Amino acid sequence: MWLAFVTDSMLAALFFAAFYSKVSKINNFQLSIASYRLLNEKYLAFAAISVLTAEFLLFVAFASGAVLYIKEIGAIVMLVAFTFSLIWKRSKAKGEATTCTCFGSMNGLNRFPIIRNLILLALVTGKMIVIPFMDQSMTVTLMQLALNALFICGLFIIADVFGTIKQRQKWSLHL
Repeated sequence: MWLAFVTDSMLAALFFAAFYSKVSKINNFQLSIASYRLLNEKYLAFAAISVLTAEFLLFVAFASGAVLYIKEIGAIVMLVAFTFSLIWKRSKAKGEATTCTCFGSMNGLNRFPIIRNLILLALVTGKMIVIPFMDQSMTVTLMQLALNALFICGLFIIADVFGTIKQRQKWSLHL
């Protein structure tokens, strides 16, 4: 039970990180999607909103521990699609630099995206195979969601506030 909780919490944090890092800079995210050259320009906004919605829903699903198997299958489909899209983008690059902005400005998580996705795929698949699912009550589901949401969202908001303060201090030193 604890292993499932910890694994779900880690995956919830990753999907929230992906969502949070891009949602405030959705125009940049649309440009990132455009760089893959898979979609017509008129579908970029819809694609960006769809990806952000899926990431947020996966965050909620993993944070709550609910929707057994469905959240794992959704994560696998999404990670496989992103991995193949990145491989396709790199194959068509013709010497151009290809980057991944899956985690917005969080450069550490954007490095080695194919390896990162393969590790995440192994984690999600392993969770489905190794960790037995236990049906939990609605009360436990809501408590797990509240705990994870407060902790994960709180950490990102606190980090964002401190980053903003640090950036403003840098700017004030240069003025």
